[in-house]
Amino acid sequence: MDTFNTINDLIQATRTAGEIVYIKGKGAINDGEGGPMYIQTAAQFGGTPDNVTSFAIADNNVAVYLAGSSRVLPDGAGLAASGKGFYDVSPRIPRLTDGRLDFWIEGDTQTTSGFGSSTMWRNENIGSTKVTTQEELTLGVDIPSVPTAKFYSRTVVTSIAGSSNFVRKTQRIEGVRTYAGQTIVISLFGRVDAAKNVAVELVQNFGTGGSPSAEVTGIGSQKILLTTDFERKSAIFDVPDLSGKTIGTDGNDYLEFIVWFDAGSNFNSRTDNLGQQDGTFDVACFQDDIGTEIKPFYEFGPKESVDRLNRHFENLEPNVTGASFAIGRQVNVINCSFVFKTQVEMRAPPQTQESAGADFVVLLAPDVESVSSLISFTSENSVFSVTYSVTISGTFSAAGAGAAELQSVNTNAFIRFDSRL
Repeated sequence: MDTFNTINDLIQATRTAGEIVYIKGKGAINDGEGGPMYIQTAAQFGGTPDNVTSFAIADNNVAVYLAGSSRVLPDGAGLAASGKGFYDVSPRIPRLTDGRLDFWIEGDTQTTSGFGSSTMWRNENIGSTKVTTQEELTLGVDIPSVPTAKFYSRTVVTSIAGSSNFVRKTQRIEGVRTYAGQTIVISLFGRVDAAKNVAVELVQNFGTGGSPSAEVTGIGSQKILLTTDFERKSAIFDVPDLSGKTIGTDGNDYLEFIVWFDAGSNFNSRTDNLGQQDGTFDVACFQDDIGTEIKPFYEFGPKESVDRLNRHFENLEPNVTGASFAIGRQVNVINCSFVFKTQVEMRAPPQTQESAGADFVVLLAPDVESVSSLISFTSENSVFSVTYSVTISGTFSAAGAGAAELQSVNTNAFIRFDSRL
């Protein structure tokens, strides 16, 4: 039998779909201050108990079954004695990755369209131009309600007239099934150089492979007014269900969240007629929640933040000379093989990116023969590992199959695994 001090402690410890646990004791149906709750399974009780509250866990939602007289839930809501109630007491994990904008691995300034600065966010433009930069929040002043937030994204837009021109910031959330048929709210902190609107939108994309359905755009499109001070703004979206839809077979379907800063007339239906505009747009601390209520910002710890990022993007960049990237083996006089195990299961077998071959050196045992000036990396990838075949520019003195080590020869060396959508 386990003991928990609060209902949230219980829920976080029992995230198993379909599992039913029973609560008894002083803290049975309050905020836990009345004393510890004692948790038992039906088998431990010897069957379903009478006059005991039970929680059925399913996808972080908690169905509350009440027997006997009416009880009061932690928010003060009452449930009739006759039936079953529903109450979500578990912390909802946002599906947007790095909403706090912690990671800027590829750079802190970006003018190109696509990825290139805030790691999990696309900064896109066509026709109109932009400069996206990492900026630092003033601690305790800009967004005091989220003290762990350090950065915000600034996008300086130069609008060029054109019906197909735009500037926007987007993230593609893994899986088009995400939130399908549900109402959600997405919030952000934003400010501008002078009061003006941005627009927000969701897109359901059914991926590629086979005969997937056409993407659905303009979901919940609406304008949001920003001012010159950081304020938390939100938008409510009714996400369509997937009835009659077909998802592609390539595993790259997604739900996309878009913030539009500048949009030509071709996008009027997707941007609530936002139109084209210059401006300096600062945004930070994005969060998605089920329902219509804005929840307190969910502040992930360092390890959780990195693990969530690593599902989509892993960066090996030691920034020191002589750092060991991997131990592998010599294959022949010009090739070595190295296996990298990914930190977590990645969304899909990743694309790989490496800095210049001259940034690396191969050391062979037992004589510790050193060869730098690598010609190329080729790889075979899965969601759990990346196997590199490294080709050198010269030859090793022996063809043996001894151990090999891949090291950096300067501070520029990096290897990256990318499975972002």
